[in-house]
Amino acid sequence: MSLNLAKHHTDPTSRQGAMEMMASDDPAVRQRAIRFLTDTKTIKPKQPPPEPSMSMEEFNELQERQRLREGARAQIVRARESMERQAVRNRLERVRFIREAQKRSKSLGFANHGTYI
Repeated sequence: MSLNLAKHHTDPTSRQGAMEMMASDDPAVRQRAIRFLTDTKTIKPKQPPPEPSMSMEEFNELQERQRLREGARAQIVRARESMERQAVRNRLERVRFIREAQKRSKSLGFANHGTYI
């Protein structure tokens, strides 16, 4: 392989030029060649090492937090259903109260003015 020294002072323009630059002893030249090859997706950049898998305690903590979250969700659903049932009871109570008031007013001889359901 012939090394063209003029290429060493600039970035490579081809894969062949980059490969020639990789053979250089100068680390800066090799770095430019690596940058060219990674930018053109000829080679893949080094990936950081994968994270170590979690320990058993971390896994148990994660599961416990998930169980607590699910329990909290279930509690919220139960509370919402309870509030809805209470709202229905309140509406029924209000209707009963108004109807009783209408019956009382009729029995006393008053008209139904102003009592609406």
